[in-house]
Amino acid sequence: MEDLYKTEPAPIKPTVLRYALIGSLILIAFSLVSQLTGLTTHSSWAVRTSSSLVSIVIMFLVFRSAIISYRDQENEGLVTLGKGFMITFWITLIMAAVSTVFFIIMVTYIDSSVIDFAREEAITDMESKGMSDEEIDQAMGFAEFFMSPAFFAIAAFFATVFLGAIIGLVTAIIYKKEVPAKL
Repeated sequence: MEDLYKTEPAPIKPTVLRYALIGSLILIAFSLVSQLTGLTTHSSWAVRTSSSLVSIVIMFLVFRSAIISYRDQENEGLVTLGKGFMITFWITLIMAAVSTVFFIIMVTYIDSSVIDFAREEAITDMESKGMSDEEIDQAMGFAEFFMSPAFFAIAAFFATVFLGAIIGLVTAIIYKKEVPAKL
């Protein structure tokens, strides 16, 4: 009996590039709206957290669409857990890189309020702990590197890759469809 599943799996590159572009554009649009409407610097922790959760949902939906597209349209209805994870991981890396570049452009040329907000939050936190103005100035001098757009961008890149890997793994587990085991 001929093995029906002998063919090589379809390459993932077209799917990865297509969905990384789509995901990047959606996340950039959402980031712009969030930034310009003040969601990212809102005084309510719940509002800021909700904004972050929307980004996570966007990533999940992009990953889901990519895996299903690859599985059903490009790879004869099959995708292994490993292949699904690799699709989502490469999409994550590209989206993180694009988002990092966008963030640097955003805070440098469009709106630096997120950096200013982080500085103000740090100062408010130190004041609430009873630190003197001199201690606050000294602490902010040390923290200046950590409040820079470059540091925020690097931290956001690695946070996106870490979170994307977790979301991608969960998505790959949910939507995998492997070759049935032979009896």
